[in-house]
Amino acid sequence: MAAVVRGVSAGMARAIRRGGDAPVYSIAVEQHRKYVDAIAQRVRSVIHVPARDDLPDCCFIEDTAVAVGKKILLTRPGARSRREETKDVELTIKSEISRFKSAYSVVSMAEESNEDVTLDGGDVLFTGRHCFVGISSRTNEAGFEFLRKHFASEFAEGAKSIHAIQVKDDLHLKSLATFAGNDQIAFDDSVGGDHFVQEVERLIGATHGYSMHRMSVHEATNVLRVGDALLVSKGCELLPEMQKLAEMAGVKRQDIVGVENSEFAKADGAITCRSLILPHLF
Repeated sequence: MAAVVRGVSAGMARAIRRGGDAPVYSIAVEQHRKYVDAIAQRVRSVIHVPARDDLPDCCFIEDTAVAVGKKILLTRPGARSRREETKDVELTIKSEISRFKSAYSVVSMAEESNEDVTLDGGDVLFTGRHCFVGISSRTNEAGFEFLRKHFASEFAEGAKSIHAIQVKDDLHLKSLATFAGNDQIAFDDSVGGDHFVQEVERLIGATHGYSMHRMSVHEATNVLRVGDALLVSKGCELLPEMQKLAEMAGVKRQDIVGVENSEFAKADGAITCRSLILPHLF
């Protein structure tokens, strides 16, 4: 297992945000260092993509690539100001795949000439059995269809395992729900979170096999499974519902790792946003 991360842009104060204070660069750098350290303890290798000062949002690498099975899809982010980010990510990933003779194959949305076809990685929730794709302000139906076409071969039931869900009242699908492993899903205590749960039941049936865990704190909704650990926003590791989620996901209490995210939250960034986990790189 490997992780791909990207440094914090010195221009992060200009990152896209929906309001409030701008991120403080020096604090963000320190928070990101600790985040990467926490991941590095649990993977065989951390691959670093250099930051660029002209790309304020570049540390949110999750939006630029999606890994499902043994395929990696390089996206076309919905925000036009972020589309340049994918170029350095593509070069780095292809170089590492070649270096380690990995079984991963790579497809890029740049192959699609219609620039209105968009997809953010933050809208893609992969559970191993299914892939749920949020239709949001950043990901459209055409982007979903592109993903479904290229990822269908990674599932035993093909495209039937890939579903679109409308995102309600938030930026990305993974602002409303994330996968903790072992068929355990955390979801937000909101209209948007409830809509996600209802849609999963409508799309694949009430006996879908997932355990849904309602998180009383919005920041707790976004969790990152890395090996035997679960990374969560600092403080959320103490929530009873988080401890139950972790237990059912097969994570020991001491392996629920709280990491600071305050500066990234100012730019609508959550825990999963700053890494791309590649289970099959080695």
